Amino acid sequence: MKSPPRWRVAAQQRHVLVEERDGGAMLTGCGFLVWPNAYDARMVDPPICITCRYLYSEDDTGRADVRSP
Repeated sequence: MKSPPRWRVAAQQRHVLVEERDGGAMLTGCGFLVWPNAYDARMVDPPICITCRYLYSEDDTGRADVRSP
């Protein structure tokens, strides 16, 4: 199911999630297919995915917009 891109913790990093798939899988803005786990929910300050950071902007609401060149 397509959803607006948003910043979330997945695969022990902050990624932009662009699509949710069956079985709880999520497609990230950098192209990885990831599944959430319990460790993601407990991370205090996870590192930011470098590729997602380059491709998407970030604001305080968690919304992600595609960067224009």
